[in-house]
Amino acid sequence: MDRWAVKYQDAEFICVSCAGPSLASQFERELQLRHCKVATLPPRSQPRWGQLGCNGFIVLDADHQVVSRATSPWLQAKDFAFEHVEALLDALVTGHTPPSVCPGQLVRLHGLEKNPSLNGQKGVCIRSGDDGRCEIRLQLAQKSVSVKAANLRKLQKAEHDDQAHYEDALASLREGHQQHDESPDEAERGVQDS
Repeated sequence: MDRWAVKYQDAEFICVSCAGPSLASQFERELQLRHCKVATLPPRSQPRWGQLGCNGFIVLDADHQVVSRATSPWLQAKDFAFEHVEALLDALVTGHTPPSVCPGQLVRLHGLEKNPSLNGQKGVCIRSGDDGRCEIRLQLAQKSVSVKAANLRKLQKAEHDDQAHYEDALASLREGHQQHDESPDEAERGVQDS
């Protein structure tokens, strides 16, 4: 978080302790938070939504409006969780609209006309592009496809509580399959949506 505070100097980063001032001091010391604000809130003032720390971040815009109640949890998405936060921050600090789907988010494909057999498949977003397309690592097919964000539905927590969805998709990436499995020409013909 401290690295983000240095990189995104137009943003503020606040580490809120859910367990009182002693934990806040411990976090500040152990995480070497020199560029972040560290605070505590009384138990009754804690947000009733969102996730904190390793379970994700709450992101607000310059007007203090919620952009993300909970980014992808690091405990599940690993480095993609940081990419999720950075995708939001990159958009916010440059005045662009944040992407609707970010790295680390679980999605279901729908509305694909050129390759309808992929409709209904689940996957993990591994890259969101400026062109409105996302690279999705499919869970069952063990390949990556490029899909318009409009053809993705983010899965709700109840639909992806099972860690296996992340592990299946991310395990194949860790095994060295990080390259897009289809050439751009193949993707254009068969996998990309209309």
